[in-house]
Amino acid sequence: MKKFFALALASVMVAAMSISAAALPADKVTIDVYKNTPVMDGVISEGEWDTDNVVVLGKDTALAWAGEVTDDVDYYFCWDDKGLYIGVDAADNDVNSPQTVSEVYNLDAVQFAIDPAGLIGAAGGGGAMFFSVAMMSNGELGALYHPYGGGGIEFTYSGACAESADGWSFEMMIPWTESIEILGGDGYAWTHGDGQEINFILAMLDRDDSGATTNAYLTAVETNPQVDFTPANYCYKMILHDETAPSLVVEEVVETPAETPAAPQTFDAGVIAAVAAIVSAAGYAISKKR
Repeated sequence: MKKFFALALASVMVAAMSISAAALPADKVTIDVYKNTPVMDGVISEGEWDTDNVVVLGKDTALAWAGEVTDDVDYYFCWDDKGLYIGVDAADNDVNSPQTVSEVYNLDAVQFAIDPAGLIGAAGGGGAMFFSVAMMSNGELGALYHPYGGGGIEFTYSGACAESADGWSFEMMIPWTESIEILGGDGYAWTHGDGQEINFILAMLDRDDSGATTNAYLTAVETNPQVDFTPANYCYKMILHDETAPSLVVEEVVETPAETPAAPQTFDAGVIAAVAAIVSAAGYAISKKR
């Protein structure tokens, strides 16, 4: 499997909750997330997502949880006043898709966890805000929310997925008010906006036809190579920017009109004859005067 994320099974998340999250490390990899509203058709199209801040989950940025790190996954972010947008370009030559939403994290799935402003982690929360996303067997996008590592529940989101030549991709929007600012609002308050931070971690999960795990790995950085799912070890940090991503700014090209060369001067034969007559007459008059 080339492009799939996963954080963990719900049981692993519950176990991770027993580990208290102390102060969040300052060595996170910063990802700038700019304002943009992509077309939610499931296809990562050129000019639609910020290509300067792609998060790649792969050999250089992940640690093996089961199996080995084999391929890369491209992960995109943006936001607007409605919610947080997530795009994933995933490749898999053997996708095992769930038939129902309740089975999303039992087969191949993309999973990620977020910790807005580090508030959950600072309070010692176990699994922060954990999401599972998969391409359903009917071709639709399915997703579940796992509150603090518990069982998955349905939540408000929108999006679509699409098959590709080597796998699938998806685009989804998780609304701020309905799903992020209230789902994790247990003991703290957080509101999206320019300059706000969201700590996060990504992982990959691949299963065979029986549901057994074949490969799984998660994001890590050299300065924080932890293999668990507590917010204190989330090694990436989004910073929201209230402006368009530089990679999506289209510069207006002002074309300078080419100078038209001056047409060669021509003289009408009648005008030339008239001028010649005047000159001749003037010469005759001067001659007579003398």
